[in-house]
Amino acid sequence: MRIGDTEINISDSTVTIEGESASGIRQSGRALRAEISLRDDAILEVGYTTWVNGERDVRVFSRLSGPEMYDRLVKGVRMGVLSKSPGLLMAELRILSFHKDKQPTMIKAQESDFNTILGEQVRNTLSNFNISAFGTRAELIGDTSNRKGLLAATFGEENSSAPFAIYTITRVLPLLKGFGHVGVVPVGQG
Repeated sequence: MRIGDTEINISDSTVTIEGESASGIRQSGRALRAEISLRDDAILEVGYTTWVNGERDVRVFSRLSGPEMYDRLVKGVRMGVLSKSPGLLMAELRILSFHKDKQPTMIKAQESDFNTILGEQVRNTLSNFNISAFGTRAELIGDTSNRKGLLAATFGEENSSAPFAIYTITRVLPLLKGFGHVGVVPVGQG
């Protein structure tokens, strides 16, 4: 599957891994692997893991080739995938942004930021991957917490392409395109 300047090849099988889930618990899990190839000759090995305790996340396992900047994805910024009701999962759509004086981090995004990164409407891109709904957490799940304004997407539990697509849109492409660098894509003004 293609998204912007990337090609994602998802494996047909899962592998057992040992690691630390987002809650900090060391455990085993089953990971569906994919390779994400980028226009700058980078190839990333990415996993969508379901941990023994039921947590889910997407993370880069390794940078197989390409610029060292992609090591930022290996060393952090995994994407949590939350269960919201039986058979329905949700992921937040924050965006990886460069900063003047620190490494790239995840920040709150506007829909226009993703439209700029993709060169098309993010809603159209997400619909190609069977995303059930896209909007704020308040709109999707009635969230009233301080996270209610964050963008998110919901998808069916059987949808294995959606987590890889969302990860690519929110982390890989912004890193490739230099989101947040002065003169590249102004943060919050995409």
